[in-house]
Amino acid sequence: MSAQIVFVTLFLGLVAGTQPVALQVSGPVHLVRVTLDGREVAAMTQPPWRTSVDLGRDLLPRELTAVGFDGRGDEIARATQILNLPRPTAEFEIVLERGAGDAITGATLKWRHLTNAQPDRVTMSLDGKPLKVDPKFHVPLPKLDVNTPHVIAADLHFEDGFLARRELVIESIRSDSVGTQLTPILLRETAPKHPAKWDGCLADAKGTPVRIAAVEKPRAVVIFVRDPDPYEVEKALTPTMRLRAGTPNDYLKRMVQLDRDTYGRFLWPVAQRFANDDDTASLLFPPSVDVDLSATGVLWLLLKHYGDGDAHDEPRQFTDAVAVGGLKGVTGSQRRAVVFILSSQTDTSRYAPAVVRRYLQSVGVPLFVWSLTGPQPDLAPSWGEVEDISNVVKLGLAVRRVRDALAGQRVAWVDVDPLAALRLMANGDCGVEPVARVAR
Repeated sequence: MSAQIVFVTLFLGLVAGTQPVALQVSGPVHLVRVTLDGREVAAMTQPPWRTSVDLGRDLLPRELTAVGFDGRGDEIARATQILNLPRPTAEFEIVLERGAGDAITGATLKWRHLTNAQPDRVTMSLDGKPLKVDPKFHVPLPKLDVNTPHVIAADLHFEDGFLARRELVIESIRSDSVGTQLTPILLRETAPKHPAKWDGCLADAKGTPVRIAAVEKPRAVVIFVRDPDPYEVEKALTPTMRLRAGTPNDYLKRMVQLDRDTYGRFLWPVAQRFANDDDTASLLFPPSVDVDLSATGVLWLLLKHYGDGDAHDEPRQFTDAVAVGGLKGVTGSQRRAVVFILSSQTDTSRYAPAVVRRYLQSVGVPLFVWSLTGPQPDLAPSWGEVEDISNVVKLGLAVRRVRDALAGQRVAWVDVDPLAALRLMANGDCGVEPVARVAR
C-alpha cells in the first residue's frame, strides 16, 4: 500500500519563532516524526496531524521534514520544505484520496498564494491523459495498477497571472513530488587567477567534491531600503535642502555611477498585509522598477520620489524590509548587495537588526549600511560597520565599496540542493570562496 504526507502549512516567506504545522496524512501511517534540520521536534500518532514547531529566534535557512512510519517502524512516506530561502509566489500539493482497502480513488489540490490570489484555471493529467477537474479542484481517478508507477501532473493558473506546476509519482511504496535542478550560489574572488576547470573547487561538509556545471558573471542587482520620503537624503546631500532648479538631471545621473550590468531597486519599508486562511498574515514590501545604475548615478536614484505618496503616516519596518531584500537578492542567479540607508523615522520591525544581519550573511547577500548623519559607532553591535555618506564625496567612497564587492562576485551552478549549497566549502587554490556564512 502507498502512503503520502503533505504539508498543508506552506511557509512561502520569512519565518521564525513558534509556528503551527498542519499535515495531511494518508495510507498505513502509524507515526509521523517532524524534524528540523535533522533534529526531531514533534511526533504524532493520530489525526488531526497538527503540531507547533519552534523555529528559533534567528532567521536562518532551515529544512522542515515530516517522516511517516508504518506499524513495523519502517519509513513509508516523507515530505520536506525548505524555510527562509526563495520560494515561488504560489505553491500547491496534489493530495491523494483513498477508498476501501486503501485504494487511491481521487486527487485534490491544496494551494497557497503569498497574496491570497485565487486560482482561475487548472489542468490535470494522469500518465499524459487529461483529467476533468471539478470546481473544488478535485478529480476522480480510475482504478490504478499498484505495481506500476503513475504520474499525476497539474498546472494551476492564478488570477494574477502566476502559473504553478507540479508532478506526483505514485509508486507502490510511497508518493513523491519530483523535480531537480542546479542551484546557483554566490562566490567571492580571493585571487585574480582561476583554474581552467572548476572541478574540485567546491566540496560539501564531508569534503566530497560537488559538480560545478558553470561559473559566470551575470548582471548585478543592488536593493536599496530607504524611506519613501527622500527629505533626509536631500538634507544631507544637497546644500539647499532640495535640488536647485538649474541642476540638470544628466549631471546627477553621471555622479557616483556603478558598473555596466548593475541595476538598482528600491524596497519600500511600508508593508502591505495579506491575511491568510490559517489566521496568519503575509507581509509584502513593494519594490520599485529596476534602474540601470551604469547610466543613472546613485545620487540621482537616492533623490528620486518613489513609492506611495500616501504612505507618510504609515509605520516603517526598515529592518524587516532589509531581511526581505536579502531574500530577493538571493532569488535567481545574480550578483547582489543590499544597501540600507538609516533613517530617523521610528522602526516598527518584528526582527532585530542583528538577526537580519546574520540572515543576510547566512544566505550570501552582502549588506551595506549607510548613515546620512555622520559616523554611528554605537550601531556596530547591531548593524556591523556603518558608513558615513553625509556628503557627496563620502557617498562616492561608499558606492565604490559596493562596486568593488560586486566586481569580485561570480555565480556558480552546483549540483546540490539549495540548503546544501549554502554549506559548501572552497578549495583555496581556486581563488574563490562562498559568500554565504552558515554553521556547518
